[in-house]
Amino acid sequence: MDTIGGPSINKKEILIKIKETEDRAKMDLEKAHKDKELVIEEAMLKAVAMKENALKEAKERYDKAIDELYSTTSDEEKEIMERSEREIEELKELELRNLDKTADVIVEDFVRFIDVMSEENE
Repeated sequence: MDTIGGPSINKKEILIKIKETEDRAKMDLEKAHKDKELVIEEAMLKAVAMKENALKEAKERYDKAIDELYSTTSDEEKEIMERSEREIEELKELELRNLDKTADVIVEDFVRFIDVMSEENE
């Protein structure tokens, strides 16, 4: 049946077009969720890499400090070295705890940001 503006579309064709549109929307949403997960995973991997670099640098500083301490020989210097080694170890442990907390906060903030952005786009 034709209408004044042109051929009419029957109900079946309309329903098919609606279903196709719904299917495309579902696929787009699934892709967006997968993309979100990939971004979060990438952020976590970067956080791990940053943590590993910081640990490497801390170890290098620690090793350098130990080498410098052992280059001395007097009893007083040995006592200073032992005390310094304990202090270095305490600082190293503190630095590692702070680094873990920082990495966790960065990842949590990033995940919240991604969640907010994805909610705004839905």
